[in-house]
Amino acid sequence: MNESALPLATASATLRTSVKGLVSLVSRLARVFAWPRSIRSTASRELAVRNLAFAEKEFSIQHPLHLRVRADRVYDTGRSLILLELKTRLNRKIYRDDIIEMSAQRLAVRHSTGRDVSRHGYVLLVHPLLRSRSLHRVELLADIEVVRLAQRRLHILAGRVAPNEPPCKTRCARCEYRSECQALSVNCSESNII
Repeated sequence: MNESALPLATASATLRTSVKGLVSLVSRLARVFAWPRSIRSTASRELAVRNLAFAEKEFSIQHPLHLRVRADRVYDTGRSLILLELKTRLNRKIYRDDIIEMSAQRLAVRHSTGRDVSRHGYVLLVHPLLRSRSLHRVELLADIEVVRLAQRRLHILAGRVAPNEPPCKTRCARCEYRSECQALSVNCSESNII
């Protein structure tokens, strides 16, 4: 080996060591920030024996309300279907919005397919940087609750019902109706986290 190749070989070995160290660190962080193993394994076992029925599929219904949804994953148990929602976020929190979204999906999938859809589903949270995953079981709303929420929304938009104050003003920042809303300033709370 000539002398000019020696620094290149040393730099290459150092880079490999650094990459291995970084991979090891990220792997350890992913384990630290992941859901407890008992939750992961129980949900994983339940979904592992299921067949994927639909992926990124749109469902549309007209009754009991006009609704169009896109279900991330729908698994077939043989007797019923189970919903899985994929979310990329820094925190490992399940929000009420997630439950409402999946409950609307449940209603649309059930009416579109004529199949029974489980009253529970799963949210798979993926950390955007670490790419670690955590699977969480959630209980979904009954169809009548979804219909009532949709009707309340229509009444609010028509001006027949006043909206409730938001649990946290930071939620207003991403609301499509923020320019029309006269919501009072309130203190933030964690009441919207399940």
